[in-house]
Amino acid sequence: MTKAKFEIGENEKHTIIVNASVLLKYIKIEVDGEKVVNEARELIYSVALTKKVLIFVLSVLVMVAAW
Repeated sequence: MTKAKFEIGENEKHTIIVNASVLLKYIKIEVDGEKVVNEARELIYSVALTKKVLIFVLSVLVMVAAW
């Protein structure tokens, strides 16, 4: 299981937590304690889906940073 925690922002701080497991085939993403993504799929680590999740996470980071 992989867990990553990012804290972003200077004036307004936000926390992004990403939990993923290759063996259990799931990914969970939380922003400030709210679930944004909670997916369990057989092909969660396919290249196409990984790109989509990465683009989504980066989009969330940009939106939160713009606040």
